[in-house]
Amino acid sequence: MMSEEHPSCRNRKPYVGQPVGSLVGENALSLLGSVCLGVMLVLTLSGCNTAASDYRHVLSIDSVRVYEDFLEHHPNSEFKVAAQSRLQELRDKQEHMAWKKASESNSPYSYRVFLRKYKNSRFAEKARHALERLKYDEALAARGESLLDSRGIVRGGF
Repeated sequence: MMSEEHPSCRNRKPYVGQPVGSLVGENALSLLGSVCLGVMLVLTLSGCNTAASDYRHVLSIDSVRVYEDFLEHHPNSEFKVAAQSRLQELRDKQEHMAWKKASESNSPYSYRVFLRKYKNSRFAEKARHALERLKYDEALAARGESLLDSRGIVRGGF
């Protein structure tokens, strides 16, 4: 992907030392190619890449990590609000998928894993309740008691 050139990068010379015209033949082209590649790398690493081109790259990958990196490197860019919004959408989606996995597994382990990562989640209370219910069920089963009373109603109000 080609990136836009930052205005402060336009006047940089690709080779400092001998003028390019003084180099001869294939060696000149080889050296010039190497120097240009090196300059492109240095300019990219030194921030001569615009927020716009970085944001286009972020959009093409569309993951939590790249949005976090973008916001860290461009905290005041014009794309900040859009990046924050999409980051939250992706985090919400991850949280929902983790809840779905935990509730489908319906095991103490799955709920503990969920709560460890999403302790303040909108699903956290449901996860804690399900975990307590499973502990209660296990305790009754260990004592050989039925979860249902003589009328067929679940004991304990679960």
